[in-house]
Amino acid sequence: MRLSNAFLNIDNDDTVKTLSILRHPASDVFYFKIIPLSFEGPLTKRTLLSTIVKTFDPLGWLSPITIQNKTIMQRLWKQQLQWDERVPPDITLEWEQLAKDVQLVKDIKIPRFLFVDSDSQFHLFGFSDASEKAYAAAIYCRSVSDTGKFNV
Repeated sequence: MRLSNAFLNIDNDDTVKTLSILRHPASDVFYFKIIPLSFEGPLTKRTLLSTIVKTFDPLGWLSPITIQNKTIMQRLWKQQLQWDERVPPDITLEWEQLAKDVQLVKDIKIPRFLFVDSDSQFHLFGFSDASEKAYAAAIYCRSVSDTGKFNV
């Protein structure tokens, strides 16, 4: 159920934060505030890991990004790199590109409430995939109203 702003006294600039997930009550969407993936000094396994763990994603909405971070760390472990040793140039380039790409996440808005009619049909979809680097699964629900409107 959704209450109107008249009952709640919501300012358009208010933001609610729970478990690192931000919600804008006036527009009723979840969004992310991304801290730039940068640091001072040389890129080492230590600085890389300390930057990676700052991304807390309890619902898995950022999995496409966090999985890339984890595979970079896996490669560093396989290379038996010491904590304060410089990261190889190929991984440094990959990390720099990822640091640029992650800034696009700030543009993603996820609606909190999806209104569906009681007459809607619901379909549950599940996907999973795996490679040598990682595996993942996703489940989502799609509703179709009598008028043909879809909500995912």
